[in-house]
Amino acid sequence: MLANLDISSGGGATALDVFFLLIVLAMIVGGVRIARRLSAWRSERRMGSKRSTGESERIDTLRKLTELRDSGSLSEEEFEAAKARVVRE
Repeated sequence: MLANLDISSGGGATALDVFFLLIVLAMIVGGVRIARRLSAWRSERRMGSKRSTGESERIDTLRKLTELRDSGSLSEEEFEAAKARVVRE
């Protein structure tokens, strides 16, 4: 397509200018769309992590403590003290 443009008469230069502007416009639109999606993803990630991460970490920690108590690595007193710290946080 570009090989058939006659640049010597000036018509080809105009076509190339239009083609260039279309490419620039497409890049701007694409950049704006990516920025919107990234912003939405970040805010969703922030909101989700504030709500669920703390709770899921507590549950995981309590499970690990229970496993350590059941395996005999922690005494009942150590388990209760650690559990109280996790619940307070």
